[in-house]
Amino acid sequence: MSNAMAQPTEPVSQSVEETKKGKKTQMHKHKKTTSAKKTAVKTQSLSAVILAMMARKNGASRMEIKQATVSPTRKDGWEDKSIRGFVSTLKTVKGIDVTAWDGKDGIRRWKISK
Repeated sequence: MSNAMAQPTEPVSQSVEETKKGKKTQMHKHKKTTSAKKTAVKTQSLSAVILAMMARKNGASRMEIKQATVSPTRKDGWEDKSIRGFVSTLKTVKGIDVTAWDGKDGIRRWKISK
């Protein structure tokens, strides 16, 4: 008899690997990304950016804060509840006084009190 039907020595599928315990696990091939967004260095924290906006003469509105917090993973910026939570913790956690008011156009704005 010839040995024409010899068993392969390597697994047929390269995406499945056999572990020491005999369980089959999935191997993952990682892609290296060279995206400019991933390699960019973060210059300021979001808190610092928002505090700088709130220190301006007119303060910062909800929409301005949402636009400032947009990122590749957070396409719409912070949610309204996150903005309100951040503003409310400025006084209790950081000891920063914040003045809030509704402008003539009905838009809520926050400004750091001096």
